Amino acid sequence: MRHDTKRTLPVMALLAVSALATGCSDFEPEEIVVDLRPIAVQTEPPEVFVAVADGADEGLVLKVTADPAPVQVNYLVVNPEDMTTPMQIEVIACLTIESRRCDDPDNTVTKVASLTSPPGTFSLTFTPTAAQLNTWLSEDSFQGFGGLFVTLEAIIVQPGYPTEHVAKTVTYNVPFVPRGEGQDPPPPKLPNQNPTLDGIRFDEALSIMDGEVIELPAGREVPMEPIFDRERIEETYPVPTFPTSADETPGYRILDETFEVQFWVTEGAELGASELDSDTPLGPVTDFETTIVPPATPGEEATLYIAIRDDRGGGSFYTRIIRAR
Repeated sequence: MRHDTKRTLPVMALLAVSALATGCSDFEPEEIVVDLRPIAVQTEPPEVFVAVADGADEGLVLKVTADPAPVQVNYLVVNPEDMTTPMQIEVIACLTIESRRCDDPDNTVTKVASLTSPPGTFSLTFTPTAAQLNTWLSEDSFQGFGGLFVTLEAIIVQPGYPTEHVAKTVTYNVPFVPRGEGQDPPPPKLPNQNPTLDGIRFDEALSIMDGEVIELPAGREVPMEPIFDRERIEETYPVPTFPTSADETPGYRILDETFEVQFWVTEGAELGASELDSDTPLGPVTDFETTIVPPATPGEEATLYIAIRDDRGGGSFYTRIIRAR
């Protein structure tokens, strides 16, 4: 498992281990969805604060003393070729390691759910106990310093298609950070919130309803822009820091979230830029406009999928139907 002073993991931690390319032909770009494809996973909330106490009696620095609040896990897995045949889904949980897979022989794995669902959206509730979290703490080489990261791995099987493995990280944390010698008191620590979009602008038309049908000129490139409140979704948060010498104590630093917006479409439509990042090495990005080309035949439809993700595991996803006119 990779650890650093920030102890954060990539946005939404979505990983189709069997490779997203298995759902595409060699001639389709990755943002074109043609068959079974995991699009996004959301946890609500993305970060859970837990009650802790001294854990010396269990060989831990801190131990969790009460069962955490439940987490709702929302999936968007689609298959334009077959949206009716049920998928068999098994979900397991383990301590997050670099591969974000729960089949490592050293991992303690917990079965979370077994369910059947057609492609589309489906949800489940993750309710680990305090004892389960403490087991994972004992396996974590940093014993939760900076957060305890738990992987939810979904194994998705739909007859006739390669098995998909989709991983999502849930963060368990304490509601405080240490104050280093000479530091000002840290700001209040709040749990991460999922970033959301207020709408999608297509040229002059603004769509705010998920699943809405948007009529656009057939085969013509149209400007497309995600609409959001940047000040609201770019959270500032304190994180603990490691001592750099033997005479130092742990402290904290303040970080700013970054985020990205990603788009996918089904066959018949085309995208300009499919990934829009909030920051680059040159500084913050202010222009989030891209383009979409609807199907060439009037009346034909394509589906647009949108996901917004922050760099702490928060995210949301949306769907629009693009109809050529």
